[in-house]
Amino acid sequence: MVVFCIKFDTSFEVKAALLAIFLNYSILTYAIRLSSFVSLYMYSLER
Repeated sequence: MVVFCIKFDTSFEVKAALLAIFLNYSILTYAIRLSSFVSLYMYSLER
């Protein structure tokens, strides 16, 4: 029973870590796109 609980906890932690990594990755890519778009917009304004 204890081994089952430990296995369940580790699998849950792994799922949570994967979810957090996925969310951070998507947020990071979105931020990069946004920053590149803003820098491009500012560059077009300067010219």
